[in-house]
Amino acid sequence: MIGLDEKVTYGPDGSVNGAPGKDEVLIMDVTTPAKPVIRARLPLINSLLGPPTNLQITPDGKLGLVANSVLHTPDANGFKVSPDERLFVIDLTATPPKLADTVTVGKQPSGLAISRKGDLALVANRNGKERLRAVDRQRQGFPGR
Repeated sequence: MIGLDEKVTYGPDGSVNGAPGKDEVLIMDVTTPAKPVIRARLPLINSLLGPPTNLQITPDGKLGLVANSVLHTPDANGFKVSPDERLFVIDLTATPPKLADTVTVGKQPSGLAISRKGDLALVANRNGKERLRAVDRQRQGFPGR
């Protein structure tokens, strides 16, 4: 999985927050590393403003998780950054892969860890009162249980 954040651009004065709506998550098949293939392009908001641990795949390869850290919301000077609360769950077994669920996990999710069994994900949040959220795969009813 590759997250493409199309909201932030860079110019002579540094980074500029732009309008949302063009982000994507690419699902890649790297079975042949020298010739990767794009399996799907999902129009999902995601952010450069989180660590690379905001995208994870379960050990069985059936689910992809994408935590979006921030939103770009309009203000008097263009767009401002504000915390998001969403975790996108992608069914990687579908043809093509697709968004299976969206889970509210707390403000500004900024890190993911998945258990070795793939049955539990921990989401670290940078903002708000809830700093850690557990997401149980079976209880949520995600595909590929």
